[in-house]
Amino acid sequence: MLLGTIYGCVLDGEKYPGRVEHVCLMGGQGYIDMCGPRGYTTDLMSDSEWRTTYTLHRRYKDTMLQHYAGKFEQLSIEEGGQGGLGNPAHRLSALWFDRDVGLGDDQAASFFRGVCKQMRQITDEDGGPDHTLYQPGSMQELTMGFAYET
Repeated sequence: MLLGTIYGCVLDGEKYPGRVEHVCLMGGQGYIDMCGPRGYTTDLMSDSEWRTTYTLHRRYKDTMLQHYAGKFEQLSIEEGGQGGLGNPAHRLSALWFDRDVGLGDDQAASFFRGVCKQMRQITDEDGGPDHTLYQPGSMQELTMGFAYET
């Protein structure tokens, strides 16, 4: 058992009390806090409802989102671009690069929600350190890695 306080999944200074697996490991509470629970109830929420209910996106780091959006865009190019197999990756990159900065603290919400939806379409469990088991730069590695790093 871990004693004291764990500082985030990737040592970002965010304090999590107790055992880290309840937050960061596969299917941990941190992913529910970020994405909402798996299921139709979350999927059917409007973007406005989602961003005011699941607010972890408000603590975004623009450099991290810029990095991941660039990785999604690179994957899009490698997979055939906007009209080919790279369409989901292109869509994710556009959610950050074409965001509405007028939303202020909520400007990252669409990117977070898009990554969550894509991750849940292609994996059975949310995030976790297992993203390293997938090919670097693949959709699985990027979506799960983003969730884990967040």
